[in-house]
Amino acid sequence: MIACLDVDYRDVGAVAVCLVFDQWHSAAASNVYAAMIQEVQPYEPGAFYKRELPCLMEALGKVGERLECIVVDSYVFLDDAGKKGLGAHLYDALHGAIPVIGVAKTKFLAAEAIAREVVRGDSKNPLFVTAVGVDVDWAAEQVARMHGNFRLPTLLKEVDRLCRNLETRGQMDFRTVLTPASSGLRWSYNDRILMLGSCFAENMGARLLRLKYRVCLNPFGTLYNPSSMAQSIEKLLNPVAYSLADVFEEQGVWANFDFHSRFAHSDQSQYLQIINAQLAAGHEFIQTATRWVLTLGTAWIYELLETGQTVNNCHKVPARCFARRRLSVSDVVERLGALLEWAKLQNPNLRILLSVSPIRHVKDGLVENQLSKSTLVVAAHELRARCGDWVDYFPAYELLMDDLRDYRFYASDMVHPSDVAIEYIWNAFESAILSPADAAYRQQIERLQRAIEHRPFNPQTPAHQQFIQKNLLQIDRLQQALPLLDFASERERLAQQLI
Repeated sequence: MIACLDVDYRDVGAVAVCLVFDQWHSAAASNVYAAMIQEVQPYEPGAFYKRELPCLMEALGKVGERLECIVVDSYVFLDDAGKKGLGAHLYDALHGAIPVIGVAKTKFLAAEAIAREVVRGDSKNPLFVTAVGVDVDWAAEQVARMHGNFRLPTLLKEVDRLCRNLETRGQMDFRTVLTPASSGLRWSYNDRILMLGSCFAENMGARLLRLKYRVCLNPFGTLYNPSSMAQSIEKLLNPVAYSLADVFEEQGVWANFDFHSRFAHSDQSQYLQIINAQLAAGHEFIQTATRWVLTLGTAWIYELLETGQTVNNCHKVPARCFARRRLSVSDVVERLGALLEWAKLQNPNLRILLSVSPIRHVKDGLVENQLSKSTLVVAAHELRARCGDWVDYFPAYELLMDDLRDYRFYASDMVHPSDVAIEYIWNAFESAILSPADAAYRQQIERLQRAIEHRPFNPQTPAHQQFIQKNLLQIDRLQQALPLLDFASERERLAQQLI
């Protein structure tokens, strides 16, 4: 495990925080330890370590994990002659048992030879890395790999934020941090990913599409329950084209119970073309998909009384036309389990990722929503036990409900997660599921997308034209490195700005 530490001094005493994480590219901490120091040494010019070191040692004393490296916001050595800084004094206090890496924002001319400059993300300003107990060039490489698109890595910013924001009264166990287990086989840009599920699946799928992963996202539209998902997968695997007999008109638009209302259309023939095109595209994709992601939203289902069909969307048809019931754990396991096992036999390379959506279905009732979510969580873990290590589970629901656990992480409707919560869960998802070998590509593609979204006041200026050419060259480099990806839309949007 790796640790990063920081100290914040208060009017009385100080707070020291230690974040522990398992990989250099981790987006979230595995554990957070904090210590309140009631009395601190006065500041002594030229001997800052005398004040800070006892605070760091107090926080480290609470850590239960075995540490392989420690990162501090300071210099390890203050000059090329080896004058010890905070990092070196910490290394000595630990009897040389744990290497220490210093990450500083200010350049010391006296330490120019021993420090390595690291430029990260979009920043033009470097960080200055020093080290003891490990090679400084290796240390600089690890700092460059740390998560985040900005100058300061995500977890170094987080430990600073926690230090400044933590209350100094009471016990410091203010939050239970959940770090999802890493997938046994990470996703790469070679994978083809089918994603089915609720609005949360759409949040994660949109992020993956933005980063140019090859994703087929909800070809039937948003799905909520396991029965609808199983039914939709069966239709993708064995497609039968929809005909006039399969659609109905409701409130002036044509619809089908298999498809979300976003596909509804006022013209019957156009609607049939749309849903059949969705079916065909989904069928083509699922045949070679290497990853399925099923985000379960609710165990409550609606069955059409006339046929007994589980509907994916009610399309504002009167409630008297449906029977509502809650699936049991065994219903979910049997319905999905047999289907997943059959699909695995057809495609031995297939891996499944299950998740429970953190979006609350409060219209079902708060108690009923908890019953539903509990059913889905238990069913997902029973599916894992039944199927084996080719089925993974990502705890999206648990991250919001048990890690963040606060209404400030919800949108104004108090149902959907806020943008901050979605970003937090995405970072955990990226760290646990996506291949770290592709992290540099993801960062480059994200920078490219931001560049494309930039709207200049004067696009005809030579500077902006150079900016466009630079990003077109970046697309060329990415395309050469990742030939399976399609950058046609990005290239077109940039080319439209050329004069």
